[in-house]
Amino acid sequence: MLKGISAWSFPRTWITIFWLPARATSIIRRSFPKACQRRPQQSRAGFEIEIVLDKIYLDKEIRPENIYYDLDKWDSRAEAQPTLDRWAETLKLNPKVKIQLSSHTDCRGTDAYNESLSQKRAQSAVDYLITKGIDAQRLEARGYGEGVPEATCACTRCTEDEHQLNRRTAFRVVE
Repeated sequence: MLKGISAWSFPRTWITIFWLPARATSIIRRSFPKACQRRPQQSRAGFEIEIVLDKIYLDKEIRPENIYYDLDKWDSRAEAQPTLDRWAETLKLNPKVKIQLSSHTDCRGTDAYNESLSQKRAQSAVDYLITKGIDAQRLEARGYGEGVPEATCACTRCTEDEHQLNRRTAFRVVE
């Protein structure tokens, strides 16, 4: 945790909303909204805020929730959009960070088919981040097929939920 004291001045209004940027070496930079309410008779309003920053670990897989796919599909589901949007914002705040988006399949299908499908999934996530203003040079798509399963069940004995865990996209900071 980083601690510091800062002071800001704002016009005399009832509520002021502002963004607090936070940054440190080898840390993923974040920005947090903060609302501060002040009564008209007060000339100053004070508050304390704790900002949690994420340490950058190179080449360590980050597995966000909700970036999953339907069987034989490479476009992510609608529930993945908020997660991808948060990653786009994080990347905008950290313009020197480069990431690999690694996608996976379940064990159904041939090895060649799953390699191709997972590459299309990773590229789909990269393309989405590009539409959000992230430079393509900072993004790498990598499909792993069925080679790195999250659920390690025997393929014919996997439940549909276990298959779903394996149809995912994860992130890795590469630079």
